[in-house]
Amino acid sequence: MTPALVVVGAGPRGTGVLERIAANLTEVYGDHPLDIHLVDPHPPGGGRIWRHDQSPLLWMNSHAEDVTLFTDDTVEMAGPITPGPDLAAWAAAYRESTLPPPAVAAGPELDAEIRGLTPAGFASRRLQSAYLGWVHARVRAALPPQVTVHEHRRAAVRVEGAPDGLQRVWLPLFVDASAASETVGLAEALDAEAPAMVRSMSTDDHKEAAAAFVEKRDAIFRGV
Repeated sequence: MTPALVVVGAGPRGTGVLERIAANLTEVYGDHPLDIHLVDPHPPGGGRIWRHDQSPLLWMNSHAEDVTLFTDDTVEMAGPITPGPDLAAWAAAYRESTLPPPAVAAGPELDAEIRGLTPAGFASRRLQSAYLGWVHARVRAALPPQVTVHEHRRAAVRVEGAPDGLQRVWLPLFVDASAASETVGLAEALDAEAPAMVRSMSTDDHKEAAAAFVEKRDAIFRGV
């Protein structure tokens, strides 16, 4: 079985963890295979706070030149430095069509903001979302070929195991069909949900819930 690492939260902190893995993995882990599971119900990169789907009236409180997920020689750390553009430099490269790959479109509604953003200026959360999405895509592209990344658009509900040993991360069985329909269509989302519903009805917890309802008592769930 391939060793697995679960990162709960795929926003800026999760992306930062992924970036450090990409920078250090070959030296400390060699060419061994590794599965990385990203758990977050929101899009990777921006996460919940910096998601694109929010009001354009919400702005950052840091200058664009002070916002970055990359390291430089001012950072005290173990491991290699992997420099990259801050938010202001990223916006400049974007509007000058010199942005290094991967190409991530910011969207026409952000073009005017990108054209007007200065290093000492303040960006909207939506523009920060576009930057973080690009950073995440670049970090993913830098991972060694033996690493496989799996995205789970769900929220972790429980973590089991000793802090210094193997742990298990529990995810909800169901996915919101209305949310899934935004990308795959409602019919496909319902078809995908049906097998999960059948499986859930065969679990001990489902049987316990039914028994507790009939017996008018509190259910005792064990997660199985």
